[in-house]
Amino acid sequence: MLVQCPNCDEQLDMDTAQGLSFECPSCGSDFEVGPPHSGDVEYSEHHWSLVLKSEGCYEEKLAYIQSNDGEIPDDRLITFSIYEGELNWGLVAGSIFFAGIPLVLFATIHIVSNFIRSHKLFFWRDGGIRKYYDPVEEVFITMQEFRSGWHPTNLQFIRKKNLPITEEFQYYDERQSHYKYNIPVNDEQTISFSDKNKANRFVSMVYEHR
Repeated sequence: MLVQCPNCDEQLDMDTAQGLSFECPSCGSDFEVGPPHSGDVEYSEHHWSLVLKSEGCYEEKLAYIQSNDGEIPDDRLITFSIYEGELNWGLVAGSIFFAGIPLVLFATIHIVSNFIRSHKLFFWRDGGIRKYYDPVEEVFITMQEFRSGWHPTNLQFIRKKNLPITEEFQYYDERQSHYKYNIPVNDEQTISFSDKNKANRFVSMVYEHR
């Protein structure tokens, strides 16, 4: 649980399983925090289901949802990137070229797969993706657009003080090497970017708001 020392304002990641009384490692003062929100906080299971199914930090994700009363804290978020989605031109061109045969096949697959999905995808275009940073609790939030609206798909918690960027080779294409830039942010989660500039901007943003 992320708590703040009332004496020096240092943000500390403390284990509340050991109790709610702490000693600040920065200034040495003792302080107590109130109990976290109870597990009976109501929230939309449909809205948050993709976050809770995503990899890593399940308990911390649940605690974040409950601490914000089941809502995204829009008033304090910093926008990192926005992709509004675009028309699936490959599907359009392929459908025209093959006189609609692939369209029927794709439509059938789309309808069947969408039927079993909790969050329905668009047919003719990609859904948008928005990424935000919560500087208060140091959480990177990913949201995706579905037919039912925008829903969070992942919460990634920045718990490491240092955020080194590691370069991972992906593939070689047209005389150009493509890499993925990984940033381990806690013991279970790693944030990855395909653009080195975005990776550097993310690290700078986190350091700037600490």
